[in-house]
Amino acid sequence: MLALIARLPQPLKALYWAFLLVFAANLVTFFLGGDRATALVSGLLGVAAALVGLSIGTNLNGGAEALAEATKSYRPWGVDYSKSVLASPRFTRLFGLMMFAVGIVADFHFQW
Repeated sequence: MLALIARLPQPLKALYWAFLLVFAANLVTFFLGGDRATALVSGLLGVAAALVGLSIGTNLNGGAEALAEATKSYRPWGVDYSKSVLASPRFTRLFGLMMFAVGIVADFHFQW
């Protein structure tokens, strides 16, 4: 996973790290039982997901194409995705737009 993120262009790479950091903070606050902190970090998780999705969906700085190329060369558990539809830039951009929509819906569900 770290090798996949390392191949991405800079705006997308920083957004992925921010998303993973907020996701880890969400898990920590959930298990520590802080209701208000968990709600706040869950709202931030939606914002981070929306930003990552927007970056991929708009192909900012070639992020969707780089993610598709990284998917082709990355072989988790020996599975080859090079000929899969998952490794096409079009599907990657569609996935990014879906992630953007999920992040926006999550933020509307969260009451700031």
